[in-house]
Amino acid sequence: MSSVDLALSYHTLFAFLGLVVAFAIAWWSYRFPVPPQPPAWKRTFIGLRAIALWLIILLIGQPVLSRIDRSVVPPLVEVLVDDSQSLTLADAQGDRRVILKRTLGDRAFVAFDSDAEVRWSTFAERRRPIERWSPDSLTFRGERTDLAGAFGDLRTTDPVRRPAAVILLTDGNSTTNENPVYEAQALGAPVFAIGIGDTNEPRDLRVSQVVSNATAYAGTSVPVHVSLHSSGAGEETVDVTLEHRGRVADRTTVVLDAGARDRRLTLRFMPDSAGWHRSIVRVSSLRGEITTLNNSASFLTNVLSDKRRILIVSASPNQDAAFIRRSLSTDSSLTVVLRTGAPGGGFLEGPLSPEDLRRADLVILVGIPDARTSDDVIRLIARDEFAPTPLWYLLQRTTDLARLGPLAQRLPVSIEAVANTELSAFFSVPASRRLHPILRSANGADPWLSLPPMFRPAGSFLPRPGAEVLAYVRLGNKDLTDPLLIVRRDEGRRSAMLAGYGLWRWKLLAPAGSGSADLADDFVNRMVRWLTAAEDERRVRVQPDREVFSSVEPPSFTAQVYDESLQPVSDADIEVTARGSDGVVSTILSPLGSGQYVGSLPSLAPGDYVTTAVVRAGGAVLGEDRGRFSVGGINVEFVETSLNRTLLEGLAARTGGAYFPAGDLSGLAERVRAAPAFRETELVRRSDLDLWSHPWTLVIVVLLLSLEWFFRKRSGML
Repeated sequence: MSSVDLALSYHTLFAFLGLVVAFAIAWWSYRFPVPPQPPAWKRTFIGLRAIALWLIILLIGQPVLSRIDRSVVPPLVEVLVDDSQSLTLADAQGDRRVILKRTLGDRAFVAFDSDAEVRWSTFAERRRPIERWSPDSLTFRGERTDLAGAFGDLRTTDPVRRPAAVILLTDGNSTTNENPVYEAQALGAPVFAIGIGDTNEPRDLRVSQVVSNATAYAGTSVPVHVSLHSSGAGEETVDVTLEHRGRVADRTTVVLDAGARDRRLTLRFMPDSAGWHRSIVRVSSLRGEITTLNNSASFLTNVLSDKRRILIVSASPNQDAAFIRRSLSTDSSLTVVLRTGAPGGGFLEGPLSPEDLRRADLVILVGIPDARTSDDVIRLIARDEFAPTPLWYLLQRTTDLARLGPLAQRLPVSIEAVANTELSAFFSVPASRRLHPILRSANGADPWLSLPPMFRPAGSFLPRPGAEVLAYVRLGNKDLTDPLLIVRRDEGRRSAMLAGYGLWRWKLLAPAGSGSADLADDFVNRMVRWLTAAEDERRVRVQPDREVFSSVEPPSFTAQVYDESLQPVSDADIEVTARGSDGVVSTILSPLGSGQYVGSLPSLAPGDYVTTAVVRAGGAVLGEDRGRFSVGGINVEFVETSLNRTLLEGLAARTGGAYFPAGDLSGLAERVRAAPAFRETELVRRSDLDLWSHPWTLVIVVLLLSLEWFFRKRSGML
């Protein structure tokens, strides 16, 4: 049943008055036409002008024409069928595909066909409505089970007509991060869950987790932490291997415990060249296990060409330089080079050469310069070519700050009026700075309170523009405003200064059991990592969102584009091309504004892919970026192989539905019929047409006035 309604911004009476006024004006205009016209022509002229004038009066009222369709519809029952790979397993209950199809043929699904509309959908990575349902519609190829997405799609696809009930057939193992219970509750329909599979863990061995460094250095041993989960095994021996670039890099033998157990072990590999390397962890199979598709997992490692090289230049032998060297020697990714000033003016380990400074990723100056440091050494360190190299500067009692010369410009502070006296200063970190990467610690709210004092020369250390004070001097219980630790980031250059000495005291004089000794080593390593962190000031940055995607997941990308002034560019064209063993695919990223872009490639076959992104604006190439990603890692569909009855029962209980095992659907039809929304409802659909802004309304008015003018000219009127 349909009805039409016209709404105006003024009272309907004015529309009728407007009609009278329009005809009155038209009649007045044609009461004495020149030359005189037959009555039929006069009526035509009056009608055309009156209708045109009346339409103009109506448009002033902003008319909206509404059509309302009312229909009585039966209740809607949505049947959601799991179409993921986990339904291909065979457990103690039997082949899940056979069980599922047998369950779908149960008479319970036709018991309410006569008084309800049954709509069928399959789901895996997404929900897929099936117009003509048949069990042959199932493919069991989905590599993810997105329960939350299926319920969310039901809620948003047709917000007018919601299902009265949802029948869900699945093993209950959702493989996404979203909680399906929340989306099901938001749908507002009871869920009747039918569990497919066995709740007991089957005989299975799988690689459940692999954790390794995303970045490593060539020639450095890289640990790989592997988690194995076994169920149904008993004192059986399996081999675990780590393959790196197609070769076995490490292997071990594991004896499995009886029952369901988790086992952690560590394997290692040593990359021999730079680049993106793919590694695979494999575990041998158990006889009779439910599946072997979860017995391997792959991951990518970005291997850098060399270790970071740390150059420590000390004015003389001292405890701080020795302590820093010992702390850094435990990090296998670092190469530490020491130059210690000798009494004659040289260095004990050999001369300090320009090549030492060129190769350094970080320069640590301890007590430079003192009275014995030559001017040539100061000028060498202060060369402009070494200015981009990160610098950590530490004072000593013998430091002669008056001889810094051009080196003073490299420090994050300007030094004024330094006296020969020294203060016993505690390290005081404000609460606002305790989360800085250098000072972040897990040893308590303020672990720095337990550190012994260091020494600081009396004087004025003023932070330069852009510098940040991370710690201040504390005398006794009084916090001063004198800075003790200052860092600076300026145009990609990083520098830090510890305006005191006696750092070794944190290690050797820390209270027993306080954890401060470890805090000292942690401080040194965090400082080095922060100073050597790469500054990314590229104008074009296009990278995949993750390193590993599943074979059904479209690899997605994010991009940022800046001009020469590092201002965002929002009108660029970005083409991303991925090259793999099977060929080349490409896509164009979509702009989000403020120089940000997103997009995705189609789903790709398992393998490694190299990406090239070309960014153009105004016909010119702004830049390029390269990256890499992998398709295929741990198959999440086989991580959990037993029926998750707990989730399905909770889902049904929270939505007012019920849980049924696949072998017994008695009472399902009755429970669905008893759902509160299982009744005929009046469906009202309304469509509005804004006549006052519709172009055809203006066309009609112009057409009426044009016809009037045309007939006037044909009849010879003035």
